[in-house]
Parts: sequence; structure tokens; C-alpha cells
Amino acid sequence: MNSQELSNLSKEELISRVEELENELKNQDTLFRQNVLMNKVREYKHNYAEDFGLVVSVPAKELFKEFLVNPEAFTFEEKERIQEVFINSMEMRGAYEGLGLPISIQLSKVKNKMVPQIRNNAKLFSSIVGKAVSFSDRWLISKLKMALNETESLCCELENIEHFEYGDSERFNLMSELKEAFNKDNSAIGVQGGVPIYYDYGDRSDIMVEMNRKSFRTHFIGNIIRNLHDHAFKHFDEFSQTPSLYKVWWKAFTTPIFKSHKTRTTETTIQTVREKRVRIGLKKDENNEHRINLIIENNGDLFKGDVDDVFEKGIGEGEGEHIGLYSVRQFLNAYGATIKMFTDPENKEGYKVGFIINLPIL
Repeated sequence: MNSQELSNLSKEELISRVEELENELKNQDTLFRQNVLMNKVREYKHNYAEDFGLVVSVPAKELFKEFLVNPEAFTFEEKERIQEVFINSMEMRGAYEGLGLPISIQLSKVKNKMVPQIRNNAKLFSSIVGKAVSFSDRWLISKLKMALNETESLCCELENIEHFEYGDSERFNLMSELKEAFNKDNSAIGVQGGVPIYYDYGDRSDIMVEMNRKSFRTHFIGNIIRNLHDHAFKHFDEFSQTPSLYKVWWKAFTTPIFKSHKTRTTETTIQTVREKRVRIGLKKDENNEHRINLIIENNGDLFKGDVDDVFEKGIGEGEGEHIGLYSVRQFLNAYGATIKMFTDPENKEGYKVGFIINLPIL
């Protein structure tokens, strides 16, 4: 509406038009706030799914399995509670995975129903831990104790999910933290999926940074590792995922055979014997002595998309919300760090793709 049209309106019409505009602005502000909240919830859900499983799903499932194979270890009341906890844990897992719009209603259910259930389930886990009986699963008590150790932390986070922050900053050694996280991932996956990690940091092993350590593990390292498994090494031939020692034996055993029976099939078989590799290095920032470049590269599949778009929410291959690398960038930006993806198809060592993270150091 132009100035001429406005001048032709009566006082009542002008007041009505102002009210309409105010309502439009309120609606836009509400939608904006809901979108911001939804993004925060999605990011939390993605990054803390493992914590949720540790506290809610795993102990309930393992306890239920024990009940099935060793029912005499429990009282009648405990058997009733174990079945009840198993059922509501599956329901909670579904509700957690399905968190979405209308977000205000969903969050209300999380706080008023899910959190009390989690705390109530913990009471059963605590009573089982105190029982003086033998269980067929020798790790059951350890799993329950791990759940109990993290229960209150998870509940507090869920109660304040819309106000979630990365937490207090602390000083820690950058390379030590990276090594521990990658080694833990390899141990969890086992020899079939372990990825050899090579380090190239020269005399910079004492580099210190200041961030929230848990969030660094969860939002940054966790998502980088997930990206390696889900994308970089996704299309590796199954044979190439066999243990390294077995590959050496297989190659030594089959090479003489292939030399005497050269066919396209056997030549292809030899070529598929390749090992997953990740290299983590530190390089000096030539422009700022108070910053450093952390480089994480791999010899997986060459990325063919836009290296800038990968950090946008919802951009990615296959199913899922594609929020991992978006979360990485959000976390790093909060601490004054940046991340870029690069590709190098002609790299002689096979490291075709990677990330350069420029971050402040102490």
C-alpha cells in the first residue's frame, strides 16, 4: 500500500491496518522462534542419541534379556517392573526419535512424562545393582551402573533442552583428546571396522585449546567420525573391511595364484584389498601465531558434491536429517573456530578428501 492509498484511509481503517501489521509481525516472530527452537532440538537429538540410548534403551533391553534367560534371579515385583520398563523404554526411544512439530507440545511431553519415567526406571536399575545374586550377563551390573551415572545429567539436559548450551570451557590437550576419541571408536567397532589412524603433528603435541571438552567430543569429533563411517568409507568393498593382518595373509597367499592365472576377475580382487586410513595433522597458521590448522583427511570415496553446502542443515546423501556437519560448524563457530572441506583427487598418498579446522590455541 503506497502513501496515496494510506492518505485515503479513515482513522479507523488506519488503526485496523496497523493492528494487522502488528499481528503479521508477531506471527513471523513466533515462526522464527519456533524454527530456532526446532533447530536446537534437532541438533540435540542428533548429538546425544548415544547418551539417550546408554541411559534409556540399553539397560532396559539388557535387563529384559536377563529376565528371559535367568528369571529366578528376580522377585515377582521385579519381573513386573522389568517388563514395564522395557516397554516404556521402547516408547520413549520412539518419542525421542520423533521429536518435531508442534515442538512446544513435544517438549512438554518430554519434560512432564519422559523425564519422570527415566528417573523412575533408574530406581529399578539401582535396586538391581544392589542385589547379591549372579547374573548370566556378567556385564549387566556395569551397564546399569553406567546408566545410573548418566541419568541425572540426561534428565537435566532434557528439562532444559530449549536452553541447551555447550557448557563451561576448560583447557585440554588437543591431540590427546583426538587420539582418545578415535581409539575409543575403533575399540567400540572392533577389528572388522577399525580404521588405522596416522598422526602428523611434529613437535606440536603439547597444543592446548579451551572449549567444553564433552561438547568437543560430542558435537565435533563424534560427527566427524560419523561422517567417516557413513560417507567416506560407505562404499568400500566388504572384503576391504577385513582385519589388516588377514589382508596381508590373503594377499601373500593369493598373489602366486593370481600371477599364474591372470584374469580380469583376479586383478579386480587384488585391487579391492585396500585399507581404510585417516590422517590427523597439525600445521602452523602462517597468518596468526595464536591459531593452528587441524587437518583430518581420509582415503575414502571422493566427495563429488559442493564442499561449501555440506555444512548446511539438511544437505547430504541418503536418509536422515543431515545435521552432523552443520552441528560441527555451529560448535566451532561458537569458539571462534572455522571449518572447511577440501578434495584432492590426485593425492599420491590416497588422501582424497578432508577437513581443515582453523582454531584458536593457548
